[in-house]
Amino acid sequence: RYKVFIIDEAHMLTREAFNALLKTLEEPPGHVTFILATTEAEKFPRTIISRCQHYVFKHLSQAAIRDHLAWLLQQEGINAEPSVLNLIARRAAGSVRDGMSFLSQLLAFCEGTLEERHAREVLGLAGQETLQAVVKAIRDRDTVRLSGLSNSLLEQGLDLGFFLRELIQSWRNLFLLGQCGQEAHGLLDLPAPEIAVWQELSQGFSPAHVHACWQVTLEGQRRVMSAPEPGTALEMLLLNLAYLPTLLPIERVDFPGPDSAENENGPTPLPPPPDKAGGSLPSRSGPQVSKKDDTSEQTLPDPAEVLPKTKPAVEGSGTFEGFTAYVRERKGENGLYSCLRQATAMVGESSLVLSCPLSVHERTLTNGDHGQALKDLVQDYFGLNWDLTVEARPEKKRRTREELLAMAQTNPHIDRLLREFDARIIDVTEIPPRSDSRA
Repeated sequence: RYKVFIIDEAHMLTREAFNALLKTLEEPPGHVTFILATTEAEKFPRTIISRCQHYVFKHLSQAAIRDHLAWLLQQEGINAEPSVLNLIARRAAGSVRDGMSFLSQLLAFCEGTLEERHAREVLGLAGQETLQAVVKAIRDRDTVRLSGLSNSLLEQGLDLGFFLRELIQSWRNLFLLGQCGQEAHGLLDLPAPEIAVWQELSQGFSPAHVHACWQVTLEGQRRVMSAPEPGTALEMLLLNLAYLPTLLPIERVDFPGPDSAENENGPTPLPPPPDKAGGSLPSRSGPQVSKKDDTSEQTLPDPAEVLPKTKPAVEGSGTFEGFTAYVRERKGENGLYSCLRQATAMVGESSLVLSCPLSVHERTLTNGDHGQALKDLVQDYFGLNWDLTVEARPEKKRRTREELLAMAQTNPHIDRLLREFDARIIDVTEIPPRSDSRA
């Protein structure tokens, strides 16, 4: 026969209590076993840790917890709906102790057969139907439906923390089902009928939308639970999930470009475009006048005599910086403007040459609506007789892994580090040099 002493939350013991246990743990009687259960083993004194064996308890699957609870109810002669055991096992989150606690709580409030509706009321849990309704409303961007579901969760007094945890798990399930199809069924700890519903819902989401929803829900869980008005925070979180694809269209992303430093303190004022004839008015301190007779009557000169007929406007307002500001004013911060900010320009006498860092930028500026719009804007701003050339910078050839590994092995500095630290090279990654954005 053995005596087993279990000390739960053992990290809460004082130093004096640990010292009192130290002698017993060092020379325990042969028939006595001590179990110190804790979730924070790092708080134990080293003298205690060195005299104990450390076992990490693992989370059990929902199926294992469900089978264990079913066996207990069978021993006690209590009937329960299968959905009740599934619900408790999911709420236990891998902990047998928590599952037993929820089952005891349910038995204290219910008589006869344990039913799912009673379990949800007692434990304050949202059902899979509620989760599926929320996800469907997010997919359909049904604002009214989402607000109603959010209010319903509050009115029923459901556990918002567990609901968000279930929603996070639902995004994971949707991603796997959308990418792997039936092959992912074995990765989901859910009954077959529920998997079929989630499989259908996954068809209405793109992988990027599902991943963004998972990330936003994960980050928003803490904010909702700590917000002064959790209900409002939850409602806005769900609405944001529905409108994630439209909150920031990709064509309006403001990529950092060569003129980003000038725009840090505000938008660049729009300079007036020069005349389409290819010239600009010369700067002067005051109005120029000419005498018609000996009278004091003054008239402005004929614009045709002032404007040069062939010289393009490349000075002053006719710079590339002024042109990008002109495009921003005319077209907004769309994809055309973003690609222009990535490019470097060479302004000639009657030509504009754009050099793009990536081939995708070059295709954007030359093909389709953006290409035609860019040609029209160049002629509107610089002049009708201007030529536009768009090219992609030659991409630097990347070295292979074998070449990088050979370079690292022959580097004297790396060789010295390997010898001093008795290390070895596992992998080598080439880091591109940092370049000036104005280059």
